[in-house]
Amino acid sequence: MGTWRNKRKDDWRRWLWNRFADCIPMHKRSSAVGLYLPGADDAEMPVATSKGFNARNLIGIESDNEITRKLRKNGRLVVNDDLINTIWSWPNDWPIKFMSLDLCCGVDVEANNIATAILCKKSLRKCVIGLNFLRGRDLMGQYYGAVPGDHRGRGFIEVVLAAAASVYISPEMCRIGETTRRKGYGETRLHGLNSIPRSVWAPYALKTFKPQYFSYKSDRGNQYFDSVVFCWDADKYFSDIWNSVDLKYEPSYLDPEYYVATIRQIRAIRAHHTMKCNKAA
Repeated sequence: MGTWRNKRKDDWRRWLWNRFADCIPMHKRSSAVGLYLPGADDAEMPVATSKGFNARNLIGIESDNEITRKLRKNGRLVVNDDLINTIWSWPNDWPIKFMSLDLCCGVDVEANNIATAILCKKSLRKCVIGLNFLRGRDLMGQYYGAVPGDHRGRGFIEVVLAAAASVYISPEMCRIGETTRRKGYGETRLHGLNSIPRSVWAPYALKTFKPQYFSYKSDRGNQYFDSVVFCWDADKYFSDIWNSVDLKYEPSYLDPEYYVATIRQIRAIRAHHTMKCNKAA
């Protein structure tokens, strides 16, 4: 298993968690619950805790069984499943205040699924979201209008705004729960997702999401990574959408049998998290 500990990656981690700290006041950081992708090194944890975030409130998502066992042995709370499955299975009454998603992929189907979750999950109604993309590896790049030199963080903001606009303008094209099955993977899409010209979305995005961008070149080759951190507040900026369109989501829309293991894991983690918080209090 390789490592992602190097100077440029460490600089990115510090930038990312400084942005989370900018968006979440100090007195709220210790109680804020967030999701992140720890990987084998769990390199983000020490950076996060140095900024005032509490280790017991950082819930990891890891699909590799061996890495999950190692992290849990070290006392980490980890869901052993796919990112999208975990987000969709997350209970609506347990708010997620921040998400750190080092995707290392382009703006593709997974980004579309994340955008869908941001729009539809009540647990994400008010959340600071940080994503890291690999520039130039976009399976659906042409669909989103991406070109090799484009910053992928800006591209993702465009996806979110386009999804919100398509829900508002044409809700009949955005039925949550229309799914396809691919290798046992539940994939939910917002249908009718069309790109909006940047001349339209850029000023609105700057005002609404207050996005901050970062790019760096990998030490290990000719690879460029683009990051964005933005503040999502559905109730403040998109209340008209929630009032006009029913965006209810239940795991049964996808496959309750497939998600039951993930839901059980999250329930167990929540119980363990509550016990830790009670002991600390």
